[in-house]
Amino acid sequence: MKRTIGFLALLLGTCSLALADNIRVGTLNCYLFFQPEYSGNSVSLKGRPTAENYPIKVQHLAGFVTKVDVVGLEETERNTVSDLAQAAQYGFTFVQGHDTYTGENTGILTQSSLRVQKLGRIGELDRTVSKHTLVRVYTPNHNFLFLVVHLIRPIGAQATKHEADR
Repeated sequence: MKRTIGFLALLLGTCSLALADNIRVGTLNCYLFFQPEYSGNSVSLKGRPTAENYPIKVQHLAGFVTKVDVVGLEETERNTVSDLAQAAQYGFTFVQGHDTYTGENTGILTQSSLRVQKLGRIGELDRTVSKHTLVRVYTPNHNFLFLVVHLIRPIGAQATKHEADR
């Protein structure tokens, strides 16, 4: 009888672990990941990919994101997040920031099997963190909030601009 109870306890514990959610989470600064024809302001255009190396960058970044279930992205724009999602075969959520300095924004990619609710932006953060995305990700057993934030270190001319945006 003790052996049967012990076995049932082990089986129940194993089943509980099997039902638990195990989500791999990452973040990736895509470094000025804009399409070559992107017409943002001049700060954004200085390091963006050329028409020749854009497809290479998409595949390179896709190789990183496929190792996780949810990945926050920084320094992106809507079209590049869409291209990256397609290359990695992921779903995506993109929230346009109000970044007036670089035009860089944040997004989030998730495995297509996960349901995502776009919550948008947090009003209180807009005064100090212009680049952020908030989403809720649903798994079979739980839901998680993810806040993707792209922070800058205001130095030089950026310090003055950053203070003016506050």
